[in-house]
Amino acid sequence: MIKTRFCKITTPLVMLFFAGVTAIHGQEAPPSDEVLQGLKEKAVVLFITARIIESNKEVVWNASDSKITISGRTVSVKLTGNNIVIVGQFTPYISADGTKLLVAQGQVWIDVPDEGVHYYTNIQTMPLEFGEQIFFFPLGAQKQEKGTRIEIQLVLKPYEGQASSPQPSKETVH
Repeated sequence: MIKTRFCKITTPLVMLFFAGVTAIHGQEAPPSDEVLQGLKEKAVVLFITARIIESNKEVVWNASDSKITISGRTVSVKLTGNNIVIVGQFTPYISADGTKLLVAQGQVWIDVPDEGVHYYTNIQTMPLEFGEQIFFFPLGAQKQEKGTRIEIQLVLKPYEGQASSPQPSKETVH
């Protein structure tokens, strides 16, 4: 009997507590123009082009996108095929002195017939400059002529009000 009464009393209290938290959270002031301008000045655009290249060097699939982010905030990409899922997470870091790094993490799940699902992961930290092309190979760089490869090309540029197409200046392979 005590248990029932306790539940009846605490349930409304818990609901009031969450309602109060929601109300407090809902009363946040929108960011000021000064804060928004500061974020725009620190924002960058990550241009992403993912492609599948066959052994004859023919591009059989290609997709491009751009994401606006800030230093330290991850941009994720998910590629899904019949027997493969690739998740790429790319985090740009820009230090006060202007040095730029890109942390690229890849996770791959491949369903191999008669073997089951295989999981691979990799992470790389790469220095880069604005406009420089970086290539990330979630399945590893395949030097041999046979086989299909997946490559993700990344270009980091400062945000200039809108995400326009990249015009890279250099090329780096990782």
